[in-house]
Amino acid sequence: MLVNIVEYLALGELETILSTEHPHQQVFYDAREREAMMQQILNRVPAIYMWLAADECPSRDQLNPSELELLRSVVRDVVKQKLQQASFGLDPYAGSMSEVFYG
Repeated sequence: MLVNIVEYLALGELETILSTEHPHQQVFYDAREREAMMQQILNRVPAIYMWLAADECPSRDQLNPSELELLRSVVRDVVKQKLQQASFGLDPYAGSMSEVFYG
């Protein structure tokens, strides 16, 4: 089947960057935020379509070095933007019991 391998590789790269560079930070709070981040990444990285069998998985090795570097830099940039927004955003725990003790 013809698939955009960037979708798979971007998700893997996002998970790698979050777990290695921001292991104890909550970057998104629900699936919609994660989907929005993925859409931002996919909007900035050109699609790369390949024919894959049903049991094949895309690999980073299928990208040339410049494509891989672009993917990594875009993912890092989107994560950085999201973390900056979160630092200036609303407290996700506002109105919770934590306000009773710490508010």
